[in-house]
Amino acid sequence: MGKKKQEIRDETVAAFQKLMQSGNTMPDIFPGALNITFWCGAGFSKSWNRNAPTDGVLFSIEREIFLKFPNLCQVLNALGWQDNDRIGFEGFKTLSYVIDMQLKYPEIRNRFLDEGNLLLSLNEIRSFVQTHYHELCGKEAFDMAQKRFVLGPEHKLERIDTLTFFDHMINGERTENNDAKINFVTTNYDFTIEAILDNLDGRNAPALPTLYRGVTPRSVCGDDNWKPISSDYKHTLLKLNGGFEILRDWQTYHLEYGSRTPAEIRNSPPTLMLPNREQDYADPYFKEIFPKAIRLLRNTNILVIVGYSMPWEDILIRFVLQQLSEGEARGKWIICVDLKGIDTLKSHLQWTFGSIVKYDWPRVLYYPGSFTEFCRSCNTAS
Repeated sequence: MGKKKQEIRDETVAAFQKLMQSGNTMPDIFPGALNITFWCGAGFSKSWNRNAPTDGVLFSIEREIFLKFPNLCQVLNALGWQDNDRIGFEGFKTLSYVIDMQLKYPEIRNRFLDEGNLLLSLNEIRSFVQTHYHELCGKEAFDMAQKRFVLGPEHKLERIDTLTFFDHMINGERTENNDAKINFVTTNYDFTIEAILDNLDGRNAPALPTLYRGVTPRSVCGDDNWKPISSDYKHTLLKLNGGFEILRDWQTYHLEYGSRTPAEIRNSPPTLMLPNREQDYADPYFKEIFPKAIRLLRNTNILVIVGYSMPWEDILIRFVLQQLSEGEARGKWIICVDLKGIDTLKSHLQWTFGSIVKYDWPRVLYYPGSFTEFCRSCNTAS
């Protein structure tokens, strides 16, 4: 590692810790405790589980797989795709786009396609994505009786840097100056954040009831008597692209973290935003989530962006992200933790946040490295 890279890391860690110790220095503009939001992209999940797949792997369907889905096969045949050996990531985005267009504009539909087989094919695709993800990287152990994720000693040891970091952030000593609220916005489908919160030292009760999810579920893991601690939400967790646990029955939501068979997943697929040539967030879930994310970002003092490089095609997601600087950017900070080059990240940040160039706010700090390395650096410097 070059000296310059290590110096940048050290300066970022020192500045981050100073910000944490200083607390909310602008109570006249941002009343209340310091609000820290972790914006979690694919790199966040990758740092927790090295087997977490990239988009190119997760959203690729081999021929022997899609032949198992009758409605998807019918759609592919009608579209003339039946001879494909596989559907890669770019083809996946095109397929999602074509299905969406066929649903949105009935007048252009193929004669053998209708709303029924189009919706059923999307359900099959969503069930494939969840099943494929867990095949690639496993599933966190969830205790149905306790309603929490339970890591064994070996798995805890492998992830000790991340757990220690969040334990200090959430359960560390609090004073009037350094009290902080920790929240999460993620573009991932998985259960990484829930697993982290459930396995912090001193966590005697499950974390799920302390999380505000943007939508209130009728049940959690089949328990209709489950009640959130609405008067004491400790964290907000918003999944912008949906999640494997988010199921919808008409206008009612259910969170299901327990193991489900492929047939059960197909019969009741998760709410997921699939990669698409033209992202359409018209689904009722996303209409609920986006205003919550916008308000959370506007109330955030420190935004830690982990493993999300702000790709140009994520227009709507970047619009949510830029709400950090809408209204008042002065006094806000961005900590960018990513393996990508600083120059690339800087150009994407300046494109997303015009106020950085115009007003020099929010201030930006870069940590070139993985989130695990960032956590370890913070733990060592504490």
